[in-house]
Amino acid sequence: MLWLCANLPVDVMAQDSAAGSKREVAQAAPIKTPAPVAVPSTAGPGKALGELFARAGAVTCAPRVEQVGDFLLQGGEAGVFLFLPESALDQRQIGLMLEIVSPVGGLGSHSDSGVSSAYASADFSPSVDGACGASYQAIAYWPGSCVEVAKTSFSANKLLGMVKRSILMLELGKLGRIFLMPAGPGCVSIKRELLP
Repeated sequence: MLWLCANLPVDVMAQDSAAGSKREVAQAAPIKTPAPVAVPSTAGPGKALGELFARAGAVTCAPRVEQVGDFLLQGGEAGVFLFLPESALDQRQIGLMLEIVSPVGGLGSHSDSGVSSAYASADFSPSVDGACGASYQAIAYWPGSCVEVAKTSFSANKLLGMVKRSILMLELGKLGRIFLMPAGPGCVSIKRELLP
């Protein structure tokens, strides 16, 4: 069984990749921002995720997990599911899935209750030089057309055009894109970025 250190609780499940069976890793309240006082004030919400992966044995990628966790969890809470291989975690790809609940205007804005939920996933791979490559994807629903969402919520991102027929593509740095896909009366945003 894995435990979170620094008293930062999180709902966590893990899946053994070979057996396909789920095992509970730790269970408590969701990660919250700001972090509890047991964590130094400089620590962000991704600290618990990084420490969790380090204790599981994925030491090389733990700092990258923390960095991506801080980015994805800004101002929100999350439920987490871990994808961990059975052995040699520090030499294999690892992943996580998050349901992020944040104030409207965070990753997504689809609720009249003042909060929204978004799906995010991230994958981490140690490299032979001791670094850790990563990628993430964040998906959220927005009210309004995709053109409106592009103009209001992603106005700082350059519109690159259509992927084919109805999905807009916006620039997100050199190795990232935001895809806006119509969904009923609203729009689904899909942020995808590689982090070398």
